[in-house]
Amino acid sequence: MDTRAYRDTYFMAIADTVATGTDCTFSDVGAVIVRDGAVLATGHLGAPRGVGPCRDGGCPACVAGQPLSLTCVCVHAETNAILDAARNGVRLEGATCYGTHRPCLECLKALTQAGIKRAVYRTARPRDPEYLRAYEAFASAAGVMVEALPPSESVVGSP
Repeated sequence: MDTRAYRDTYFMAIADTVATGTDCTFSDVGAVIVRDGAVLATGHLGAPRGVGPCRDGGCPACVAGQPLSLTCVCVHAETNAILDAARNGVRLEGATCYGTHRPCLECLKALTQAGIKRAVYRTARPRDPEYLRAYEAFASAAGVMVEALPPSESVVGSP
């Protein structure tokens, strides 16, 4: 495994660990933002600070059994990682975001605005073709590389 593939696998394993902190009833999602081999910020899917854990009723959508609906108050993992960096005064320019799931378009816009140039993910939720065309067009125009981690690189090994 080449060095980049090893790093991608290594940081994806960290994103998997971060995902265990998710308090959403729908899905475990984690993200880690890295530059020059150093972790800058992490985030997981969950209710905002002060709202209370999603699993304990913090999110009306999850309480109603309708995750990802318009009443969902959960903050996505990538956005939480960006906000974590902002709270701690960390610049993200030129960084890579590793996420357990492909960032949604809103998160991709936030990653772009934060200066992140690459997003690596393992799982992609099904999307309609129109959404995917808009997504790919935006990523291309914004100069952000969005890459799936190949299944063969899903286990951490030695470089």
